[in-house]
Amino acid sequence: KHALALTNRGGGTAFQVRALETAITAGVRTAFGVELEREPVLLGF
Repeated sequence: KHALALTNRGGGTAFQVRALETAITAGVRTAFGVELEREPVLLGF
């Protein structure tokens, strides 16, 4: 298993980070048929 960590270094909003997460997981699902699961670690939301 591999982790995908998204780090907001202050240039985006929480909404933008979540939108990026959604886009990445949808792209992986479409391209590879794999459903990614988010770790339950959200800071600052």
